[in-house]
Amino acid sequence: MAKAIAGIEIVGAKEVERAFTILPDRLARKAVVVAVRDAQKPIIKDARSRIARHAVRGESGRMKRVRGQLAKSIGSRVKFYKNTGTVLAIIGPRRKYAGMIEGIKPTRYAHLVEFGTRRSRAKPFLRPALSAQAGAAKAAFAKRFRKELDKEITKIRKRGRRG
Repeated sequence: MAKAIAGIEIVGAKEVERAFTILPDRLARKAVVVAVRDAQKPIIKDARSRIARHAVRGESGRMKRVRGQLAKSIGSRVKFYKNTGTVLAIIGPRRKYAGMIEGIKPTRYAHLVEFGTRRSRAKPFLRPALSAQAGAAKAAFAKRFRKELDKEITKIRKRGRRG
């Protein structure tokens, strides 16, 4: 099975470049990570709304009603790679989701819902959510990044006046 990777890439934004020249690396990285966390929220919200509530066959072979466990399990993680300076938001079902019903983990069937199987058609929820909310995510990133950037610059200026 091929890996499906989709994303929003923001490269060369003037504010990001300016932040890394003005601020120390640690503070600029913090501003970017906080902005990425804000940018992923509209995508998560849209993905949760696109998931159909459905029944799943349990271990005993009976159909069990699983009320939105996949939608509730959708979460994210932000990773920062120091060697390349890349910040990623990974969105999908959380591995340590606590709301499992009788041991059925949403991570075990999310890909089957997204891509389908031989016997059931695909009901994508993550890819359409990303496509639909890309603009909102970029706007949220820019808004939060500006706010964080201004906050960090103000802190540096205050420190400069004191010392």
